[in-house]
Amino acid sequence: KKRRGRSIYLLSVPVKVGDPAKDGAQIDARIVCVRNHSNRKDWIALICTDMTIDENEIIRIYGKRWDIEVFFKTCKSFLKLGTEYHGL
Repeated sequence: KKRRGRSIYLLSVPVKVGDPAKDGAQIDARIVCVRNHSNRKDWIALICTDMTIDENEIIRIYGKRWDIEVFFKTCKSFLKLGTEYHGL
């Protein structure tokens, strides 16, 4: 259970994603809101379509993915690669 002041996340809400008027298909998802560590007044919303994963696991996986994205962006900038690269 979520404990005030002790929880890693602010809010976790199950939602349905999709346009029922367009194709009638909707996907179950969970939105998890967490505080931004660089600005405590700000928050970040994460969305996950795997409903079996708990909130702490979603935050952990997102953190690892974010580290990878930052690494790729740094490498791309350091190597002065454009938006696309073809090599032989």
